[in-house]
Amino acid sequence: MSEFTPWVEKYRPKKLDEIIGHEEIIKRLKAYVQKKTIPNMIFAGPAGTGKTTAALCLARELFGEYFDENFLELNASVSKDTPILIREREKLYLTTFENLDKRFFKDNDSGSVELNDIEVLTVDKTTLKLSWKKPKLLIRHRVDYIKVLTLEDGSKLELTGNHSIMVFGKYGLVTKKASEIEKGDYLISISRKALIKRSDLNTIVSRMDANFACDGGASVLSSYSRFEDKLPVAILKELNINISENFKEISKDSLNFIKHQISNTCIKIFLDIVSKSDLTSIKVVKTEIKPYRGYVYDISVPGNEMFFAGTTPILLHNSDARGIDVVRNKIKEFARIAPIGDVPFKIIFLDEASEMTADAQQALRRIMEKYSDITRFILSCNYLSRLIDPIQSRCVIFKFSQLKDEDIRKKLEQIAKAEGLTLKEDGIKAILYVCEGDMRKAINILQAAAAIDNTVTAESVYKVVSIAKPEDVRQMLEHCLSKSFEKAREKLHEIFLEYGVSAEDVIKQIYKEVLKLNIDERKKVDIIDKLGEYDYRITIGAHPIIQLEAFLAWLCNYV
Repeated sequence: MSEFTPWVEKYRPKKLDEIIGHEEIIKRLKAYVQKKTIPNMIFAGPAGTGKTTAALCLARELFGEYFDENFLELNASVSKDTPILIREREKLYLTTFENLDKRFFKDNDSGSVELNDIEVLTVDKTTLKLSWKKPKLLIRHRVDYIKVLTLEDGSKLELTGNHSIMVFGKYGLVTKKASEIEKGDYLISISRKALIKRSDLNTIVSRMDANFACDGGASVLSSYSRFEDKLPVAILKELNINISENFKEISKDSLNFIKHQISNTCIKIFLDIVSKSDLTSIKVVKTEIKPYRGYVYDISVPGNEMFFAGTTPILLHNSDARGIDVVRNKIKEFARIAPIGDVPFKIIFLDEASEMTADAQQALRRIMEKYSDITRFILSCNYLSRLIDPIQSRCVIFKFSQLKDEDIRKKLEQIAKAEGLTLKEDGIKAILYVCEGDMRKAINILQAAAAIDNTVTAESVYKVVSIAKPEDVRQMLEHCLSKSFEKAREKLHEIFLEYGVSAEDVIKQIYKEVLKLNIDERKKVDIIDKLGEYDYRITIGAHPIIQLEAFLAWLCNYV
């Protein structure tokens, strides 16, 4: 693997025997491999406990060289900071997915919400002209790392590796996974001429720098004035059109000239559509993987499957892997095709299955019944109760628990040895404290800390994850127990300044340390009850520092 590959992928087990922990579950899965038959299954449990890894290892051992042909995995998203242009009541707004989250999500646990009264910019599949479409759902989930694509104009696009991006292909637009995008590839963006033609987009561009209130987003579209409309030469090579190797890209005017030299009617029609389209191409100059904290997002655009997003608008594939359209189309299409190889079935793996809509789950139930002879399903979820009973009753349920500290320690020491790291005991304990049984989080923390220094200590761990040392939080609470509010407040500000900790993380750490305090159990109950109240206040938008100081003041008076 590349030196830039995330360690969570580099050291992901390839066989069931390599998986650490969950001995009973692994034993049963190995029995399925030996018999070459499996039931539909649900892997339920907290994040980072090995659900996806177990599914991948099982499939690889079953299918061998035919793994790619017989295994379908669905789940993809863009980062919270990704800008997106929306239209609402004929007015244009530039916003980010994080701001859409704040507006549409009403509770912190839901994975999807319906989008009302807004439209997103997309492309008509036939004419390749810009159009506005109403999305159905905004979907979110958490990941630990993302891929960053740097474009030739300096802008960046952050997304998960299995998110599909639209690129030019033979006779039309095709999808390509972000994990497959490399330096030198060309992505699809909006043509400069299209901006001039479209009065609504032209308005937003002209107002962008002066008085347009960007709703948390960056100045999208503004860089296009210096780019000519162009297309990758690869599009011509796929059509077997000879062109000099010296050229990497071609203008639309040249493409318009070339089409008159072509006798093949299909090619002429395609070149004509592309030359008159609202699309252009932009080159990828750098790719990298980076750790990520927080939600990533999908948008479902029914009947279209494409939308523009990014500081420089890039045409992304509709990434909704949980809506009814995906179940009826992509999943159904894969499920009905006969398997390749000596195993008489294929596997469809649905990550974050508990976030599928109710309609999608009902449609999935019927597909599971209809194609049970040639297709098996593995559904992974954090919340089993969110799957409808008809699906649960059709599956064998495997419950993955949080990994034990000794299991995570074993894996960390194995990686440290392979990477030539010095892993101090206090560094291991710090990682175990932060990851809370999540192997994926533990490995990502180790890689991030190793980037700072080859010797991983508690100090380096707490700095890269931006949380306070447990002893600092405990000392702050002890100041409150001794009614020293000023000292407690001073410690709180020190935590914020030194570690850059979020208020939510401080709340979580206070909760952990309250349970360890040497006070009456009844007082712990009262403190946690009050802590929950202040957590709620911060969640709904109250000033975090004022609320935390108010909690400390209450605690000083209470004890």
